[in-house]
Amino acid sequence: SIKRITYTTFVETKEELIKLFKKEYYKIINNESFFNKWVSKYILKS
Repeated sequence: SIKRITYTTFVETKEELIKLFKKEYYKIINNESFFNKWVSKYILKS
C-alpha cells in the first residue's frame, strides 16, 4: 500500500510542483493522464 504523504513544501510554479510530484509518485503511478489531473488540482494560485 502507498502511504498518504502530506507535503508542507510550498511551490511557486507548476514546474516545481511537477518536479516534486514526479520525484515521489510518478515512478509509482506511471500514468500521464492521471498525473496531469492530479497536478491540476494542486496548482497554487499565482
